[in-house]
Amino acid sequence: MAFKLPHHVKGTSTTTGTGIKTIVVAADFFALSSQLSNGDTTWASFREGDNDFEDGIYEFTSPDKLTLVAVYRNTNGGTPINWLAGTRDVVVGMMALPLETLFDPGAPNGLVKRTAANVFGTSALGAAAEALLDDASNTVQRATLGSGAVGDALFTSATIAAALAVLGGTLFTTGDAKLTLKTSETGWVAANDGTIGDASSGATTRANADCEALFTLLWANVSNTWAAVSSGRGASAAADWAAHKTIALPKALGRALAAAGAGSGLTSRALGEILGEETHALTLAENGPHTHDVSMRDGAGAGTVAASSAGAASQVTTTTSSGSGTPHQNMQPTSFWTVLVKL
Repeated sequence: MAFKLPHHVKGTSTTTGTGIKTIVVAADFFALSSQLSNGDTTWASFREGDNDFEDGIYEFTSPDKLTLVAVYRNTNGGTPINWLAGTRDVVVGMMALPLETLFDPGAPNGLVKRTAANVFGTSALGAAAEALLDDASNTVQRATLGSGAVGDALFTSATIAAALAVLGGTLFTTGDAKLTLKTSETGWVAANDGTIGDASSGATTRANADCEALFTLLWANVSNTWAAVSSGRGASAAADWAAHKTIALPKALGRALAAAGAGSGLTSRALGEILGEETHALTLAENGPHTHDVSMRDGAGAGTVAASSAGAASQVTTTTSSGSGTPHQNMQPTSFWTVLVKL
């Protein structure tokens, strides 16, 4: 059977002696049998008021019994306590696990290194912690959590995403974008109007094998007009990647961001499309309808005649030019940030 650390298990026990303890699980907590199988070992802590306590490893027997396997610490000098009549509070698994059993302050970086000198010795808990934090040889200490076989299984993108979902959060995935005041971040590329590709591609933003997932997503979701592939697109994203081509990141530098699609009453815009101009010079067609008054002189003296006036006599004249035709600023108030895209 396996060593397991169930979660959210709490109850009481009135069993006397040093042997098998029957656990009565408290309301709103999980039953032992929902997370443990016969023969599994786990960590448990028994407390009787402020008087006695016993922490250690216990073997589970369905549906609600724990048998002491090894004492970690207690108020009886390490010898199993012979419990008398009374009620003990019991917590099992993660809720009962003392922090020092996972983190040895004497080890570099505060991480567990399972040796004869450390708190684990050769206990079953030591083996479990070793699988989580240490290597198979028991000699090389890992620098990061989750590098052992059990840790690799526990700390995956899927399990972390599930935990975040419970907490109301999410993980970023390939193609997600975020605004930041940082200029770079591991696992992300800046949308800097450049290109990505493999190490042999000559891409300007990032040329590395870790770009393949984003390369494939852009190839599939954004047309070549807005995410151009060097020398044109081939049969597939995989073929173009294997040919060491680059693909252009959607342009974002100096541009406002908007949602792609067909808004109600608006023009449909493609994913990755860009348009607009920073400055603009009005054309004749863009000027609104208008008239000009001209100043003329006849025999009676000076006067103002509307350009549209009708009469038997007419005179062609040219009005004085006004305005420069210089392109005008075409931007709304704007704040500029870095756009990072997840690889």
